Amino acid sequence: MVYRMEEKKIETVNYFTLFKHFFLLSTFAFGGGTTIITMIKERFVNRLKWIDEDEINSMLAIAQSTPGAMAINVSILIAYKLKGVLGVIISIVATLISPLTAIIIVQKLYAFFENNVVVENMIHGVKSAAAALIFIVVSDMIVKLIQKKNIGLTGLFIICFVLIQFFDVNIMILMAGCVFIGIFVSIYSKVKK
Repeated sequence: MVYRMEEKKIETVNYFTLFKHFFLLSTFAFGGGTTIITMIKERFVNRLKWIDEDEINSMLAIAQSTPGAMAINVSILIAYKLKGVLGVIISIVATLISPLTAIIIVQKLYAFFENNVVVENMIHGVKSAAAALIFIVVSDMIVKLIQKKNIGLTGLFIICFVLIQFFDVNIMILMAGCVFIGIFVSIYSKVKK
């Protein structure tokens, strides 16, 4: 007897699916900007295959270094690449619906939540899950750096880690420095070719 496994159909990109995926991502992404990275990669690179690994890494780097919420920044970059300006508007609306609804509900029920032990324990649980997601993202980036055998980026990562951890250097200064280093390396490599 032969069993055939059906390949899962990859969804085509249209405005409805764009809205659906950003809405779901925003609804179930607890913990802020860095925790959403794993979910974004899993959904748009691995599962939907709308964007490749290098593109999403570039988009995430841009989204992290620009002001504003990480989820909004990433949704803008991905949606613009996939569906243009209208896609951006749809993705922003989809990304904002859940957090705004949650904020309004929490604000209305704040007096009840203020001293509730159950709610406090739930928040501690969410924080633990967020810490685990951040650890996964960072370890995944380190493994990819080592696999690519990019000594320059690995060295830059180690230097930034040491400066933040042991010398309390402002992260914005380091990010600006890394941007300039990236621009310099890019121009140098183009001139060299």
